[in-house]
Amino acid sequence: MSQTLTQHVGSWASVHPGPRGALALKLGVRFRPLKVCEQVQGLNGRFAPFALVPSTPGPWRRVELPWRRTEGHGSEWAVYESEAPADSDMLVHVHGEGIAFGIETNVGTLWLQKFGENLIPFAPSQAS
Repeated sequence: MSQTLTQHVGSWASVHPGPRGALALKLGVRFRPLKVCEQVQGLNGRFAPFALVPSTPGPWRRVELPWRRTEGHGSEWAVYESEAPADSDMLVHVHGEGIAFGIETNVGTLWLQKFGENLIPFAPSQAS
């Protein structure tokens, strides 16, 4: 099963200098686990967020997003983040294709965007 979540979820991506002057792509998602469990029948509360990043050449690269922290009061947000090495060629593909975010669960993949609506985190001039 695969379905799209559009409420109580968010994703982000940014480019910044990484180790030794290389570029890094910072990726993250946040969501309200209790609200997601209310929306999706049968969830057991185990979540494995990930990002799919276009690369050149070849298939998209999957980046696992480990849990980092919980934010908020009452209905808390779970925050998952990671970094991936980046280069200017990959950033051109990211700008053209965007980044897809999903959460693997016991009932299948929950996508954080609709098909064709991948996150494009920056303008073309920033990718060069």
